[in-house]
Amino acid sequence: MRAGVFWLGTLGSFALSGVAGAVTSSGLSALPLLIIPTLFILLYVMKVGPDEWYTPSIRQLERRRRELVRVQQLEIEASRAHEIAAQRAQRRQQVSQLTTDAINVAQQTVSRFKKG
Repeated sequence: MRAGVFWLGTLGSFALSGVAGAVTSSGLSALPLLIIPTLFILLYVMKVGPDEWYTPSIRQLERRRRELVRVQQLEIEASRAHEIAAQRAQRRQQVSQLTTDAINVAQQTVSRFKKG
């Protein structure tokens, strides 16, 4: 509705400017073009008009809700991926520690047999 009012005002100002230019040859024929920025400021900056022009529609609310759900899902997936990466790093560290311990035990056993 707001966009319709704006575009009707814009077309009207162009038409009025064209009529004024055809009737008079003065520089004032461009004066009706000032309606365009005035309408924009009134409708989109100052938000003049009925409240229902500025309340979100059911479609907009649903779209916003879906976007929030999508963002939450991405956050959950990122958190899960981070947990999995941390678990893998911990497993690698455990495997490395076990390998080091096994090598140490083997070296101690070999050195015991060399002495004996």
